[in-house]
Amino acid sequence: MVFFPAVFLIKTTLPLLVLLALVPIAGLWKHRRELLFLTIPAAVFLVMSMLSGLNLGVRHILPIYPFCIVLAAAAGWHFAARSRLAALGVAALLVFAATSSLHSYPDYLAYSNEAFGGPSNTYRVVTDSNADWGQGLKWVKSYLDRHNISDCWFDYSVPIVNPRYYGIDCKPLLSALARFGLGQASPVPPSISGTILISATELEGFLWGPDVLNPYKEFKSRRPDAVIGNTVLVYRGTFDLPLLAAYSRAAGAIALLYQRRLPEAITEAQAAVQEAPDSAEIHATLGRLLMVAGRTAEGQQELSTALHLARTIHPDYQANLIRQIEQIPH
Repeated sequence: MVFFPAVFLIKTTLPLLVLLALVPIAGLWKHRRELLFLTIPAAVFLVMSMLSGLNLGVRHILPIYPFCIVLAAAAGWHFAARSRLAALGVAALLVFAATSSLHSYPDYLAYSNEAFGGPSNTYRVVTDSNADWGQGLKWVKSYLDRHNISDCWFDYSVPIVNPRYYGIDCKPLLSALARFGLGQASPVPPSISGTILISATELEGFLWGPDVLNPYKEFKSRRPDAVIGNTVLVYRGTFDLPLLAAYSRAAGAIALLYQRRLPEAITEAQAAVQEAPDSAEIHATLGRLLMVAGRTAEGQQELSTALHLARTIHPDYQANLIRQIEQIPH
Protein backbone atom coordinates (compact mmCIF):
# COMPACT_ATOMS: atom_id res chain seq x y z
CA MET A 1 0.00 0.00 0.00
CA VAL A 2 2.92 2.36 0.50
CA PHE A 3 4.14 2.11 -3.10
CA PHE A 4 2.21 5.04 -4.57
CA PRO A 5 2.96 7.49 -1.71
CA ALA A 6 6.62 6.45 -1.94
CA VAL A 7 6.85 6.84 -5.72
CA PHE A 8 5.06 10.20 -5.42
CA LEU A 9 7.78 11.39 -3.03
CA ILE A 10 10.51 10.12 -5.38
CA LYS A 11 9.12 11.41 -8.69
CA THR A 12 7.80 14.80 -7.55
CA THR A 13 9.96 17.92 -7.48
CA LEU A 14 11.10 19.04 -4.05
CA PRO A 15 9.58 22.55 -4.43
CA LEU A 16 6.15 21.04 -5.09
CA LEU A 17 6.51 18.78 -2.05
CA VAL A 18 7.57 21.74 0.11
CA LEU A 19 4.61 23.85 -0.97
CA LEU A 20 2.22 20.94 -0.41
CA ALA A 21 3.64 20.53 3.10
CA LEU A 22 2.82 24.21 3.74
CA VAL A 23 -0.83 23.84 2.71
CA PRO A 24 -2.09 23.02 6.26
CA ILE A 25 -0.60 26.27 7.64
CA ALA A 26 -1.40 28.50 4.66
CA GLY A 27 -4.80 29.59 5.96
CA LEU A 28 -6.67 28.02 3.05
CA TRP A 29 -9.55 26.94 5.30
CA LYS A 30 -11.07 30.36 4.62
CA HIS A 31 -11.87 28.92 1.20
CA ARG A 32 -13.27 25.65 2.47
CA ARG A 33 -15.35 24.77 -0.58
CA GLU A 34 -12.40 25.22 -2.96
CA LEU A 35 -10.08 23.37 -0.59
CA LEU A 36 -12.41 20.38 -0.37
CA PHE A 37 -12.88 20.42 -4.16
CA LEU A 38 -9.11 20.06 -4.58
CA THR A 39 -8.28 17.67 -1.75
CA ILE A 40 -11.12 15.13 -1.80
CA PRO A 41 -10.73 13.92 -5.44
CA ALA A 42 -6.94 13.65 -5.10
CA ALA A 43 -7.17 11.82 -1.76
CA VAL A 44 -9.86 9.41 -2.99
CA PHE A 45 -7.94 8.61 -6.17
CA LEU A 46 -4.71 8.04 -4.23
CA VAL A 47 -6.39 5.77 -1.68
CA MET A 48 -8.10 3.73 -4.41
CA SER A 49 -4.78 3.36 -6.19
CA MET A 50 -3.13 2.17 -2.99
CA LEU A 51 -5.86 -0.41 -2.45
CA SER A 52 -5.67 -1.67 -6.03
CA GLY A 53 -2.39 -3.51 -5.49
CA LEU A 54 -1.26 -2.42 -8.98
CA ASN A 55 2.04 -0.85 -7.88
CA LEU A 56 3.44 -0.42 -11.39
CA GLY A 57 4.30 3.23 -11.89
CA VAL A 58 3.69 6.85 -11.03
CA ARG A 59 1.73 7.13 -14.28
CA HIS A 60 -1.20 5.47 -12.52
CA ILE A 61 -1.59 8.40 -10.14
CA LEU A 62 -0.99 11.23 -12.62
CA PRO A 63 -4.60 12.49 -12.20
CA ILE A 64 -3.79 13.73 -8.69
CA TYR A 65 -1.05 16.07 -9.91
CA PRO A 66 -3.26 18.91 -11.24
CA PHE A 67 -5.02 19.09 -7.87
CA CYS A 68 -1.67 19.05 -6.04
CA ILE A 69 -0.23 21.77 -8.27
CA VAL A 70 -3.19 24.08 -7.67
CA LEU A 71 -3.01 23.47 -3.92
CA ALA A 72 0.73 24.19 -3.94
CA ALA A 73 0.17 27.35 -5.99
CA ALA A 74 -2.44 28.56 -3.49
CA ALA A 75 -0.05 27.98 -0.59
CA GLY A 76 2.77 29.70 -2.46
CA TRP A 77 0.58 32.72 -3.25
CA HIS A 78 -0.55 32.98 0.37
CA PHE A 79 2.99 33.14 1.70
CA ALA A 80 4.34 35.31 -1.13
CA ALA A 81 1.70 37.93 -0.36
CA ARG A 82 2.75 38.18 3.28
CA SER A 83 6.23 39.69 2.85
CA ARG A 84 8.97 40.41 0.37
CA LEU A 85 11.20 37.79 2.03
CA ALA A 86 8.51 35.12 1.69
CA ALA A 87 7.95 36.12 -1.93
CA LEU A 88 11.68 35.68 -2.60
CA GLY A 89 11.50 32.25 -0.95
CA VAL A 90 8.62 31.15 -3.19
CA ALA A 91 10.42 32.54 -6.25
CA ALA A 92 13.53 30.55 -5.26
CA LEU A 93 11.41 27.41 -5.08
CA LEU A 94 10.09 28.06 -8.59
CA VAL A 95 13.62 28.55 -9.94
CA PHE A 96 14.69 25.35 -8.18
CA ALA A 97 11.78 23.48 -9.81
CA ALA A 98 12.72 24.72 -13.27
CA THR A 99 16.39 23.86 -12.73
CA SER A 100 15.50 20.39 -11.48
CA SER A 101 13.37 19.81 -14.56
CA LEU A 102 16.05 21.02 -16.97
CA HIS A 103 18.60 18.78 -15.25
CA SER A 104 16.53 15.78 -16.37
CA TYR A 105 16.31 16.90 -20.02
CA PRO A 106 15.74 15.14 -22.36
CA ASP A 107 14.88 11.99 -20.39
CA TYR A 108 11.99 13.20 -18.28
CA LEU A 109 10.66 9.68 -17.79
CA ALA A 110 13.66 8.89 -15.56
CA TYR A 111 13.16 11.96 -13.37
CA SER A 112 13.50 11.73 -9.61
CA ASN A 113 14.12 14.56 -7.23
CA GLU A 114 17.45 15.44 -5.64
CA ALA A 115 16.63 13.82 -2.31
CA PHE A 116 16.79 10.45 -4.05
CA GLY A 117 19.85 11.14 -6.15
CA GLY A 118 18.28 12.76 -9.21
CA PRO A 119 17.62 11.26 -12.66
CA SER A 120 20.94 9.43 -12.89
CA ASN A 121 20.05 7.43 -9.78
CA THR A 122 16.36 6.79 -10.41
CA TYR A 123 16.78 3.21 -11.64
CA ARG A 124 18.33 2.30 -8.28
CA VAL A 125 15.19 3.18 -6.34
CA VAL A 126 12.36 2.59 -8.86
CA THR A 127 12.37 0.84 -12.21
CA ASP A 128 10.05 -0.17 -15.04
CA SER A 129 8.00 2.78 -16.36
CA ASN A 130 9.30 5.03 -13.57
CA ALA A 131 12.77 5.06 -15.13
CA ASP A 132 13.27 2.77 -18.09
CA TRP A 133 10.52 1.96 -20.55
CA GLY A 134 12.76 1.24 -23.51
CA GLN A 135 13.07 4.90 -24.53
CA GLY A 136 16.83 4.95 -25.07
CA LEU A 137 17.43 3.42 -28.50
CA LYS A 138 18.21 6.65 -30.35
CA TRP A 139 20.57 7.72 -27.57
CA VAL A 140 22.29 4.33 -27.70
CA LYS A 141 22.78 4.67 -31.46
CA SER A 142 24.30 8.15 -31.02
CA TYR A 143 26.61 6.89 -28.27
CA LEU A 144 27.87 3.96 -30.33
CA ASP A 145 28.49 6.21 -33.34
CA ARG A 146 30.32 8.84 -31.28
CA HIS A 147 32.66 6.25 -29.79
CA ASN A 148 33.02 4.12 -32.95
CA ILE A 149 31.84 1.01 -31.11
CA SER A 150 30.96 -2.05 -33.16
CA ASP A 151 31.95 -4.94 -30.87
CA CYS A 152 29.10 -4.80 -28.39
CA TRP A 153 26.36 -6.74 -26.64
CA PHE A 154 23.00 -5.20 -25.79
CA ASP A 155 20.30 -6.30 -23.34
CA TYR A 156 17.32 -4.20 -24.42
CA SER A 157 14.34 -4.46 -22.10
CA VAL A 158 11.66 -4.50 -24.84
CA PRO A 159 12.41 -7.60 -26.97
CA ILE A 160 9.52 -7.05 -29.39
CA VAL A 161 11.42 -4.03 -30.76
CA ASN A 162 14.50 -4.87 -32.81
CA PRO A 163 17.39 -2.44 -32.07
CA ARG A 164 18.75 -3.10 -35.58
CA TYR A 165 15.87 -1.02 -36.90
CA TYR A 166 17.69 1.93 -35.28
CA GLY A 167 21.03 0.91 -36.75
CA ILE A 168 22.27 -0.75 -33.55
CA ASP A 169 24.27 -3.82 -34.59
CA CYS A 170 25.15 -5.11 -31.13
CA LYS A 171 24.75 -8.82 -30.47
CA PRO A 172 21.58 -9.35 -28.42
CA LEU A 173 21.66 -10.42 -24.79
CA LEU A 174 18.70 -12.26 -23.31
CA SER A 175 16.09 -10.04 -21.65
CA ALA A 176 13.71 -11.20 -18.93
CA LEU A 177 10.72 -11.07 -21.27
CA ALA A 178 12.52 -12.82 -24.13
CA ARG A 179 13.06 -15.89 -21.96
CA PHE A 180 9.28 -16.27 -21.82
CA GLY A 181 9.00 -16.29 -25.59
CA LEU A 182 8.27 -12.58 -26.08
CA GLY A 183 10.62 -11.73 -28.91
CA GLN A 184 13.50 -13.77 -30.23
CA ALA A 185 15.99 -15.32 -27.82
CA SER A 186 19.53 -15.63 -29.14
CA PRO A 187 22.22 -17.92 -27.67
CA VAL A 188 24.64 -16.28 -25.26
CA PRO A 189 28.06 -17.81 -24.43
CA PRO A 190 29.07 -18.23 -20.77
CA SER A 191 31.76 -15.56 -21.18
CA ILE A 192 31.45 -12.36 -23.21
CA SER A 193 33.90 -9.56 -23.96
CA GLY A 194 33.65 -6.07 -25.36
CA THR A 195 31.20 -3.28 -24.65
CA ILE A 196 28.13 -4.44 -22.75
CA LEU A 197 24.97 -2.30 -22.72
CA ILE A 198 22.22 -3.19 -20.24
CA SER A 199 18.83 -1.55 -19.78
CA ALA A 200 18.36 -0.30 -16.23
CA THR A 201 15.21 -2.37 -15.70
CA GLU A 202 17.13 -5.51 -16.61
CA LEU A 203 20.07 -4.65 -14.38
CA GLU A 204 17.89 -4.09 -11.32
CA GLY A 205 16.13 -7.43 -11.82
CA PHE A 206 12.58 -6.07 -11.95
CA LEU A 207 11.44 -9.15 -13.90
CA TRP A 208 14.32 -11.48 -13.10
CA GLY A 209 14.25 -11.28 -9.33
CA PRO A 210 16.87 -10.30 -6.75
CA ASP A 211 20.35 -11.54 -6.00
CA VAL A 212 21.13 -14.98 -7.46
CA LEU A 213 17.96 -14.97 -9.57
CA ASN A 214 19.27 -12.09 -11.65
CA PRO A 215 21.81 -13.15 -14.31
CA TYR A 216 23.04 -9.54 -14.47
CA LYS A 217 23.74 -9.24 -10.73
CA GLU A 218 27.51 -9.12 -11.34
CA PHE A 219 27.11 -5.70 -12.93
CA LYS A 220 25.18 -4.20 -9.99
CA SER A 221 28.28 -4.06 -7.80
CA ARG A 222 30.36 -2.49 -10.56
CA ARG A 223 30.39 1.20 -11.46
CA PRO A 224 29.27 1.61 -15.10
CA ASP A 225 31.76 3.06 -17.54
CA ALA A 226 28.99 5.28 -18.91
CA VAL A 227 25.25 5.84 -18.55
CA ILE A 228 23.20 6.63 -21.65
CA GLY A 229 20.10 8.74 -21.08
CA ASN A 230 19.86 7.57 -17.46
CA THR A 231 18.40 4.29 -18.76
CA VAL A 232 21.15 2.22 -20.43
CA LEU A 233 24.33 1.33 -18.55
CA VAL A 234 27.61 0.69 -20.33
CA TYR A 235 30.34 -1.70 -19.15
CA ARG A 236 33.60 -2.66 -20.81
CA GLY A 237 35.62 -5.80 -20.21
CA THR A 238 35.25 -9.57 -20.04
CA PHE A 239 32.43 -11.04 -17.99
CA ASP A 240 31.47 -14.58 -16.96
CA LEU A 241 27.69 -14.98 -17.14
CA PRO A 242 26.87 -18.69 -16.73
CA LEU A 243 23.31 -18.08 -15.51
CA LEU A 244 22.54 -15.87 -18.49
CA ALA A 245 23.99 -18.48 -20.85
CA ALA A 246 21.84 -21.12 -19.16
CA TYR A 247 18.70 -19.02 -19.50
CA SER A 248 19.44 -18.49 -23.19
CA ARG A 249 19.83 -22.26 -23.63
CA ALA A 250 16.53 -22.87 -21.83
CA ALA A 251 14.80 -20.31 -24.04
CA GLY A 252 16.34 -22.03 -27.06
CA ALA A 253 15.02 -25.37 -25.79
CA ILE A 254 11.48 -23.99 -25.70
CA ALA A 255 11.91 -22.67 -29.25
CA LEU A 256 13.05 -26.13 -30.38
CA LEU A 257 9.98 -27.66 -28.75
CA TYR A 258 7.73 -25.37 -30.79
CA GLN A 259 9.60 -26.56 -33.87
CA ARG A 260 8.80 -30.15 -32.85
CA ARG A 261 12.45 -30.96 -32.30
CA LEU A 262 11.93 -32.45 -28.85
CA PRO A 263 15.15 -34.51 -28.54
CA GLU A 264 17.26 -31.45 -29.37
CA ALA A 265 15.20 -29.38 -26.95
CA ILE A 266 15.89 -31.81 -24.12
CA THR A 267 19.61 -31.83 -24.90
CA GLU A 268 19.69 -28.03 -24.82
CA ALA A 269 17.77 -27.91 -21.53
CA GLN A 270 20.12 -30.48 -19.99
CA ALA A 271 23.08 -28.30 -20.95
CA ALA A 272 21.32 -25.33 -19.36
CA VAL A 273 20.92 -27.26 -16.09
CA GLN A 274 24.63 -28.10 -16.14
CA GLU A 275 25.48 -24.40 -16.43
CA ALA A 276 23.00 -23.28 -13.74
CA PRO A 277 22.31 -26.18 -11.37
CA ASP A 278 20.73 -23.90 -8.75
CA SER A 279 18.10 -22.38 -11.03
CA ALA A 280 14.58 -23.60 -10.23
CA GLU A 281 13.22 -22.17 -13.47
CA ILE A 282 15.71 -24.03 -15.65
CA HIS A 283 15.16 -27.33 -13.82
CA ALA A 284 11.42 -26.80 -14.32
CA THR A 285 11.95 -26.26 -18.04
CA LEU A 286 13.85 -29.52 -18.34
CA GLY A 287 11.26 -31.31 -16.24
CA ARG A 288 8.40 -30.18 -18.47
CA LEU A 289 10.25 -31.26 -21.61
CA LEU A 290 10.97 -34.68 -20.16
CA MET A 291 7.32 -35.08 -19.22
CA VAL A 292 6.28 -34.17 -22.78
CA ALA A 293 8.72 -36.79 -24.07
CA GLY A 294 7.09 -39.44 -21.89
CA ARG A 295 10.14 -39.74 -19.63
CA THR A 296 7.93 -39.35 -16.60
CA ALA A 297 10.26 -40.48 -13.82
CA GLU A 298 13.08 -38.20 -14.98
CA GLY A 299 10.66 -35.34 -15.47
CA GLN A 300 9.22 -35.74 -11.98
CA GLN A 301 12.72 -35.74 -10.52
CA GLU A 302 13.58 -32.47 -12.27
CA LEU A 303 10.29 -30.88 -11.20
CA SER A 304 10.90 -31.99 -7.63
CA THR A 305 14.35 -30.40 -7.71
CA ALA A 306 12.86 -27.22 -9.21
CA LEU A 307 10.19 -27.07 -6.51
CA HIS A 308 12.75 -27.50 -3.74
CA LEU A 309 14.96 -24.74 -5.17
CA ALA A 310 12.02 -22.37 -5.70
CA ARG A 311 10.86 -22.86 -2.11
CA THR A 312 14.39 -22.34 -0.81
CA ILE A 313 15.74 -19.41 -2.87
CA HIS A 314 13.66 -16.22 -2.66
CA PRO A 315 10.31 -18.10 -2.64
CA ASP A 316 8.40 -14.80 -2.57
CA TYR A 317 9.79 -13.97 -6.03
CA GLN A 318 9.21 -17.49 -7.32
CA ALA A 319 5.65 -17.92 -6.08
CA ASN A 320 4.22 -18.17 -9.61
CA LEU A 321 6.76 -20.84 -10.55
CA ILE A 322 5.94 -22.78 -7.39
CA ARG A 323 2.21 -22.73 -8.23
CA GLN A 324 2.89 -23.81 -11.82
CA ILE A 325 5.02 -26.77 -10.72
CA GLU A 326 2.50 -27.83 -8.09
CA GLN A 327 -0.25 -27.89 -10.73
CA ILE A 328 1.68 -30.22 -13.06
CA PRO A 329 0.31 -33.79 -12.71
CA HIS A 330 2.96 -36.04 -11.18
